[in-house]
Amino acid sequence: MNIQPKHVIVGLLLLGTLSCGGRPPADASYDRTQAEAEIRDIENSWAQVAVSGDPAVIARIFADDFVGVAPDGAQYTKQGFIDDTKANPLGFATTELNEMKVRFEGNVAVAQGHETFTRKDGARGRFVWTDVLVRRGGTWQLIAAQDAMVPDAKPPTSV
Repeated sequence: MNIQPKHVIVGLLLLGTLSCGGRPPADASYDRTQAEAEIRDIENSWAQVAVSGDPAVIARIFADDFVGVAPDGAQYTKQGFIDDTKANPLGFATTELNEMKVRFEGNVAVAQGHETFTRKDGARGRFVWTDVLVRRGGTWQLIAAQDAMVPDAKPPTSV
């Protein structure tokens, strides 16, 4: 049998893909219950930025490589969000996180939920969102987000 070097490389790549399932490796060094509590705290902190306007919260919970998609479809970065929060207070009187589900895949978590808000002018609405967090150096950080703004209405039923 004549095995060519390229066959060995292809075999190793295939073996690596099959053994990892094409997914990031699981990290058993964290407790999922504790991780979910940490992620819920992160999400609550972010929701309250709409009221407090505190850019230090964003600096703490967003990864440096964060990219989000705003309700209007515009992309934003960590630094862009910090700068915008400083320059243009968001004008929310209240926000309330109504529901959130968190799923884990190794060092990655996907949080999905919705929250209701009241603006300072009395207008009400709801954000529906999906956030992606990654565990780096023992800390969960937001790396991606997509938000939709919908009229205040009865929240959707759980899936």
